[in-house]
Amino acid sequence: MKKDTKWSFWHFQLSGWVLLELLSLSRNFFHITFFGNQEIDYGLVAESFSFYILCDFVAMWVTVAMRYVYRPLFRSDPTPAVLLAVVLAVSIVASLVSNTFDYWVSHLLPLRKEVFSNGIYSIIYSSLFNILIFVSWSVLYFGIKFWRQWQLEKQRAERSAYMAQTAQLQMLRYQLNPHFLFNSLNSVSALMDEDRKASKEMLRQLADFLRYSLISRNFSIVPLREELEAMTLYLAIEKRRFEDKLEIEYDIDPEATDFPVLSFILHPLIENAVKYGMGTSTMPLKIKVTAALSDNQLTLQVENSGRWIDKSSEADESRTGIGLRNVEQRLANTYPGKATISVAHGSGKVLVTLVFVTPDHGITTL
Repeated sequence: MKKDTKWSFWHFQLSGWVLLELLSLSRNFFHITFFGNQEIDYGLVAESFSFYILCDFVAMWVTVAMRYVYRPLFRSDPTPAVLLAVVLAVSIVASLVSNTFDYWVSHLLPLRKEVFSNGIYSIIYSSLFNILIFVSWSVLYFGIKFWRQWQLEKQRAERSAYMAQTAQLQMLRYQLNPHFLFNSLNSVSALMDEDRKASKEMLRQLADFLRYSLISRNFSIVPLREELEAMTLYLAIEKRRFEDKLEIEYDIDPEATDFPVLSFILHPLIENAVKYGMGTSTMPLKIKVTAALSDNQLTLQVENSGRWIDKSSEADESRTGIGLRNVEQRLANTYPGKATISVAHGSGKVLVTLVFVTPDHGITTL
């Protein structure tokens, strides 16, 4: 995965220390200006500020050294107790190093009496304050590291889910029922001796339908118009096969044809309607495809005569093609909480209904 360099270690390091230094200098200047007991010596103030800047500059590089201690610790995935102990130990050592430098520099400048005028008490206070600074820096360092690691893991999980969903989508598109192709080609073969023109037309329809399955592989979302055209080809082929045993009806709202839908979302519903309808319906099998757009939602329905076959009573469910379960999974992946599928059956009919919201309400495109 591409490394995010927008906010690197040095961005955080430099901006954090500059901000801390500005706040420290502002506090000291305010204290000298408003609470000083004597006339302000601006030369001494400038020298004092230079001392603080130099000491903090060294402290910044001490934290850079701490980073190289923390790096292998972070990779080893330590327990909270080990992490706390190491942070405390490293912060104490860093404070000793920083304080030693501060003490040495203060004795090279005329202001040494101002900095360590209280002897051991000033040293203890300065050490404790520096420990607090280094511990705070360590907390921020590990906090940012853990946050970025969580972000990367989240991105990897999302990427893995995306790839899994995309792979599943590709599989679903290509998982055409082999029986359909086998029976269609047999029908073409039989028609060639009887009606060459009809057989050529059937071959064209089959080729166009298969072309749609190939072209749409790069588009998980297509206009409903294209999906209906492909399903019309599918049903036209089935009509050639079953002739008078199959009656097809369409009720399509023209305003709904531009609505974006998942490619091949209707195919498993229509395939099941033909397959199971032929086994449970009185002849002719009647199939009706409906599309309506109303109140910012699209409703698709596939209705067939016959009876509902429960999944638990079907021993070879795998032969049903894509199946309702995969339709449900694709809807859940692409329209989380924004699409529903329902089945109603009785009185010699089976009705499957899909309801989608408009794309402005949160469709997740794969």
